[in-house]
Amino acid sequence: MEMSKEKELLKRISELVKQNKSLQEQVRTLSDENEKLFLKNEKNKNLLAKLRVTDEDKKSSLEGASKHLKFKMATVLFADIQ
Repeated sequence: MEMSKEKELLKRISELVKQNKSLQEQVRTLSDENEKLFLKNEKNKNLLAKLRVTDEDKKSSLEGASKHLKFKMATVLFADIQ
């Protein structure tokens, strides 16, 4: 009876070792995927920041242009009101 319990325990330990190895591999895979996604997220944040800066530059240049209008020609009307 003792031998069968020992065999069962050894079998259970063996199964747990296999399960542990499988879980470690899954953790490694998920960690790698997480790192890739983190780097991709950082890259996208940097691109978005660059786009915002260029968009703000465009807006400020448009605002500057709309504040100062320059005309090539003007029409003047002189009226003698008495």
